[in-house]
Formats: sequence, structure tokens, C-alpha cells
Amino acid sequence: MKISQVKSLARLASPMPTLPSYLIFFVTNRCEAMCGHCFYWRQINSNTDELSLEEIESVLKSLGSMVQVTITGGSPELQNHVSDILKLVHRYNNPLNITFCSNGNHPFKLENILISYLGEHPDAALTVDISLDALGEECDEIRGVQGLFKRAVSSFEVVSRLKSDFPNLRLGCGICVSGLNYNSSFDTAKWAVENLDLDNLTPILVRGQTREPEAAKKYTDVFLKISEFAEQQLKTEKLRGYSNFTKIVNSKDFVQKELIAEIARSDKMPIRCSALSETAVLYPNGDVPICELRGEVIGNVRSAGYDFRNIWQSSVLKDSMRKVDEEECYCWHQCFLSASMMKSRSTQRKIASKLIKTALAGIRNG
Repeated sequence: MKISQVKSLARLASPMPTLPSYLIFFVTNRCEAMCGHCFYWRQINSNTDELSLEEIESVLKSLGSMVQVTITGGSPELQNHVSDILKLVHRYNNPLNITFCSNGNHPFKLENILISYLGEHPDAALTVDISLDALGEECDEIRGVQGLFKRAVSSFEVVSRLKSDFPNLRLGCGICVSGLNYNSSFDTAKWAVENLDLDNLTPILVRGQTREPEAAKKYTDVFLKISEFAEQQLKTEKLRGYSNFTKIVNSKDFVQKELIAEIARSDKMPIRCSALSETAVLYPNGDVPICELRGEVIGNVRSAGYDFRNIWQSSVLKDSMRKVDEEECYCWHQCFLSASMMKSRSTQRKIASKLIKTALAGIRNG
């Protein structure tokens, strides 16, 4: 492990971090899809003054070493400088993992982006997560783009081919379980494991105010069924997981899925949220919101002189933290839960228990 990565873990462990350890970066709001379950749909394709590459470099430089950076959108492939953004993240933040989220609609662009980045950094830890919420025409209908399913499968194949040349490139499939696909999503999960060269399978329980009201219905039973299926695939090593710290991260993910269902059913947050502490969100125009699911913006990197500290240590952020606490805000956003779980004693114990049980099962099976 590199010194910068040790520093990032130390920041995550800090009781009062002065900078975030996790960054969710919406590099563009451009997207051809019109997904019924999308929580970001009001911002999609709106007139946005995107940060320039030079501005992005200044912001990333101010953040320093990080544990996780997630590149999302919109469709990140439509950001003209996204391969350069990946290189800047590698240079200034050197996270334990970068996740690139894709709807799979641009296999050729995706291939060029990955080759450009990994060609310079062949040992980089990069996860490409491609969404697949249904099969065939149902997928196209849910996402509002004809032919998207076939192009998504081509995108999976692109990443699969590149994995042989880049050992730390991993391929994930994300399935958003919503009111639009609850009857078919488990079959989609099984098909994906059987037909795609996956390293991980991630069910995502629908969240936020969706484009289509029907999509917002929660089916925690279906979500847990897919979660248990994915857990079994990981335990039997049919899937290898997302990280070089495979067994630890997998155990965290197992506990996380149970926690998500608990929160969705109880409408209560059993652990402290990492928003405004360990986890930050950056929008294409430089706005920094409380989180993805709340509209309040606590600052803009342009106004802050491109120094994230000026936002993360501001009185506005502290006031927002108090407001969130007073409102007893809750959600089951997986990215925000990840950092919180690593600092919660109750979830630490559960993760350790999962890790031990998995290890003992492996010994017995061996």
C-alpha cells in the first residue's frame, strides 16, 4: 500500500475529518437515457456550466489522498475530458479504488476512455459498474432508449476483454430494484452472473424522488433475495468482488445490504450518516450539496477558490450538519453508508462476524 493511501485511511479513521475520504463526482449531467427510477432526472440535460479540466484539477489537488472516488453522471462517457479526469484523480487523490459508473450506452467511447487511462496506469484499481435493470426490450423501456440493452452487453464485453491486460480492472453489474422491475430483477441477476464476466453484482434499492412515481415503490424482499444470491456467488468465489481487500470488502457489503433493508423498512437511521463528514458530492457546475438526495447546496468550488477546505470547514457546513441531525434524516444510499459503517462499532462487529464465518466456511469446504 502506498503512503498516500495510508494517509487516506488515516483521514477516514479521524473522529473529526477536515476533508472527505469519499468523493462522488457527477462529471456531467448529459444523458440520453430517461430512466423511470432516476433520482437525478430534474437535472439531466439542463443547461449547466460544467467545470473545465483546469478547474477540476485545482479541486482534486485540494482534496489530496482519498479512499474512494466515484465518477458518475449523467453518462460520464459524454464528458469530453473524462479520461483526463481519471488521470487527475490518480495523480492527486490516488484512491484505493476508483469507480466508473456507466449505463452501457457507449461501448466504443467506454473502451477508448479505459485504454487511455489504464494505458498510462496499468496497475490502477478501477471498477467499472454498468447498470442492467432488466433484459432485452424491458431494459430499453425502463431506460427509455431503444437498443440500450444490446449496447450495454457490448460494454460488459469491452471491459471483460480489457481485464486480461489490466489485473486491477474489475467489472460490476448494478441492478436498481424498483416498482418497474421487481418481478423480473432476480432473473436479470441470475442471467448476468451466468452470461457476463462479472466480478461483482450489486442490487440497489430505489431511492429519492423518481421520474416515474411507480418506480419509487420499495421491494426490500426482492432486494434481499438478490443480495443473498450475490453473497452466495462471492462466498463460493464465482465472483471475486470489487477490491484487492476482497474478503473484508465483501463482508462489509453483506452487512450493508442487511442494513439497507432495515433502514428502508423502519424509516430510521441506526448509524450516523457520512454526509458532510467522510463523504462529499460534487456536481458538474461545482456545486457541493449536502448529499445526492437533498437539494441544499453548501457551497460552490468556484466561489471557494477551488479549495475544498473552504467548504468542508465552513460555518454553512456545520449549520447543515445540525439541521440534518435535528430532522433525523435517513436514507439507504450505499455510498454514504460505506464510510459510516467503517466507523460504527456495531457494524464493525457485524463485519468481523461475517468475515470469520466466511473464513470458517471456506476451511470446511476446503
